[in-house]
Amino acid sequence: MEYVIGLDGGGSNTTLKAATLEQGIVFEAQGASCNLNAATAEQVRDNLHSLLRIFLREGYEVSECRGICLGASGAGDPQVQERLKGMLREIFPACPIQVAHDALTALHGAFPDGIGIVIIAGTGSICYGQNVRRELVRTGGWGHVMGDEGSAYDIARQILQAVMRSYDGRGRETVLTQGLLDYWKISSPAQIPEMVYRCGRDKKAIAAIAFLCDIGYNKGDTICHEIVDSAAQSLIELILCTANRLSGSGEVLRCAYTGGVLDHFTDLRGRVEQRIRAHGQSVIWTGEKADAALGCVRLALQTQE
Repeated sequence: MEYVIGLDGGGSNTTLKAATLEQGIVFEAQGASCNLNAATAEQVRDNLHSLLRIFLREGYEVSECRGICLGASGAGDPQVQERLKGMLREIFPACPIQVAHDALTALHGAFPDGIGIVIIAGTGSICYGQNVRRELVRTGGWGHVMGDEGSAYDIARQILQAVMRSYDGRGRETVLTQGLLDYWKISSPAQIPEMVYRCGRDKKAIAAIAFLCDIGYNKGDTICHEIVDSAAQSLIELILCTANRLSGSGEVLRCAYTGGVLDHFTDLRGRVEQRIRAHGQSVIWTGEKADAALGCVRLALQTQE
């Protein structure tokens, strides 16, 4: 039975979806990360091979694979593409293989034709769009030093700043202080810098505290409301900027979303939706969540057209 494989390597896990050319999705599984920014090349290779072997144990033949698409962070780099392709060729030596940016796979996961906009807000943030003229636009996604506004890391950074300002007496009191002390099991904000430095280059460890803002928001904490509003405004800017760059001919584009921030911060997502709907010119908020693994499958199937 001929089939294609889609691999979404975004986030801390890798999702595999396989589809036959006749029946659609026939298999799904999850494995460990294949992000070369978060794991060594050897770990990524082992993680990919382990996940692919789970699939092959279901009885599918290597020789019947007609295409593979892997969506990965940093896949715009040709060297990253070749390294990942090489790992996949060790199991599928004769199969057409694509490695695409995870924002592009999310876009195709939201819209079968790839026409529209997807806003991604997880550990980082980026907006990606394509119009009917097949012009691609990327806005944001410049990393935690230069950007990633509206992301979990950005929210976490604002939490840390608010807590330390409050501790100094330069800022207002906030429930975030006790929340952070409890989370890290420490007794004083003076210990927070040490906890941050322990995280080192692990952005996810910092971004993990973002949920405290959602808890504080639901308790009516004004600082948390300001942080949520700031994050929502940042994501709105990414969406509208992308739409304006794509809609020179007056085209109206649909916008979908993905990522943990927009998944779990329902009030933040509601603010984004409300303001985009109020804008009502170059972009329409669909409320759909993009399925990046499905987007990988769709891109793999394009090789059969």
